[in-house]
Amino acid sequence: MKSMFPRRLNPVFFSAALLAALAATAAASAQEKIDPTQIRVITPTQSTSTCIGEPTTPMCSVETLIGCTSNVWNKGCEAAGRPVHPHMRRDIRIEYVVVKAGFVNRDKVRDAHAKSIDKEYGDLPWLSEDAFQATFFERSCPATKNKCDFGLWRDGLYTVSPGPSGYWTRASVSVYRPEYWFVD
Repeated sequence: MKSMFPRRLNPVFFSAALLAALAATAAASAQEKIDPTQIRVITPTQSTSTCIGEPTTPMCSVETLIGCTSNVWNKGCEAAGRPVHPHMRRDIRIEYVVVKAGFVNRDKVRDAHAKSIDKEYGDLPWLSEDAFQATFFERSCPATKNKCDFGLWRDGLYTVSPGPSGYWTRASVSVYRPEYWFVD
């Protein structure tokens, strides 16, 4: 009878599984530390942000992108660099907490460009010296719920830069990776 388990563990698979488990553990730890009074909300019809949909400041752009990337919010998405098709709109509630935010350190950005820290992105073309970054935790549930009290928080990192017409636009959207954090 042939075993269902491989004789040797694939080191690439094992490494990926280990990283996924560590990320889940980190998210679980973060969930325990989140202050409930800091949780912000976006639904298709309302938001606790007073500026969502108006990406005229870096933080307003980040909050707009949180709603647009999940296809929950569509006002201001095009100006923020993330157009949403109305037929793709989702009826969910997003809860999020901004963990850290700020303007990038120009010296760190210059260093990153000089060293080309990531071969996938080459010289990090999305990263400019006047960029703003925000890292956050996010979770979602049906819009009909008053609270998303289940599931783990996912981490994210948005980088926005000044764009045309005075709007701040998406430069990069990803999970949080320390090597892509350029704020002091």
